Amino acid sequence: MNDCRFEPNYVYDHLSSIPFREIPTCVTVCANHSIRELRFPRQKPDMTARFGDLEPGTHPVVFRLSSLGDVVLITGVLKHWFQSYGLRFTVITRSEYVPVFQGHPSVESVVGLRSDHLKGSSWYRTARQLAHTYRNRALIDLHGSFRSHILSFLWSGTVYRYPKFNIERRLYLKRHSLWLKRRLLSANIPQRYARALDKKTPPLHDVVPRIFLSEDERENAVSILEQRHISSPCIVLHPYTSFDLKAWPETHWNTLVERIHKAGIDWIVVGRSVSRFFHELEPARDLTNHTDIRTTCALMANAHAVVSCDSGPVHLADAVSSPVIALYGPTIREWGFFPSGPQAVIVESDLPCRPCSLHGNGRCSRAGECMNSITPELVFDALISVVSMKGQ
Repeated sequence: MNDCRFEPNYVYDHLSSIPFREIPTCVTVCANHSIRELRFPRQKPDMTARFGDLEPGTHPVVFRLSSLGDVVLITGVLKHWFQSYGLRFTVITRSEYVPVFQGHPSVESVVGLRSDHLKGSSWYRTARQLAHTYRNRALIDLHGSFRSHILSFLWSGTVYRYPKFNIERRLYLKRHSLWLKRRLLSANIPQRYARALDKKTPPLHDVVPRIFLSEDERENAVSILEQRHISSPCIVLHPYTSFDLKAWPETHWNTLVERIHKAGIDWIVVGRSVSRFFHELEPARDLTNHTDIRTTCALMANAHAVVSCDSGPVHLADAVSSPVIALYGPTIREWGFFPSGPQAVIVESDLPCRPCSLHGNGRCSRAGECMNSITPELVFDALISVVSMKGQ
């Protein structure tokens, strides 16, 4: 078991600046080859519903490792299950995503796994320890990966899974059948997650992602802007993506910034990237690599609007009820990952080559036309429309 160590100190590294004793949820960490739960006061659900063998007040284990956007998308589902069935959960995810669940009323505890826990034979030992620690509790597999199937194989309790539509998505990628289109559009990703327990697909508004911020976090975001002499609220830009095909051209971002600046609206840049293409132009506005998940969420919650390519921060903005202008190219609504909040605006080009992949990676024979054809003027008009509506 020497490869299965969970360092408790990482909790301090990833939970912003809030003192550990003030975190309203409990966090599960492992030390000395055992799993230890740190408990905090919790809400007592008054629900009387039940699903199958899950009693109100029981604590199923939810498994979703990555990526950031996928992890954020389960937050609204957990709230829905808490309100519908009175369930509270232990969440297993990557350590860097633990802050997503801070303050969530339905989360009893979080297990944060480092990358070395997930590699090769280490994952089998980690999975075996998790299965032993949480034996006889239900497992809700919201990942549907090779790793989660190993964990499910070792699990002694009931295992619930969601309809991932893997076959349908791959078939639709090859052949745009109307039947497949309707099936894929029948439920987005949070709604599909919810079907792991729900007998019927819940309404879209019931499972919109939700991140819970404290007043201290919100005030800290205002303070960060004041220190940089940036008025609040402002526009938050997130120009980074995990795959090049999803990226909006740098020249388009620069043109958009010029338009925003001429309109007299303040703006900042957030995200993580080796390339910081706004830094030399406006260093005070560039917070790239300077904010953690919670701080980024607090800045977004205080924004006029957020502009982002297809990436995790789209869902962070949605989860704090901030208007978001989301730019989509290689991927489409049928995949289920479009933001679903009432203030989300999707900007995309209607091209016959879309979609070209399931995740926005791969090669493009048309030189990234789907993203290049989204003009800065189109995005600016959408942005001004959202800002105007918010001001009414």
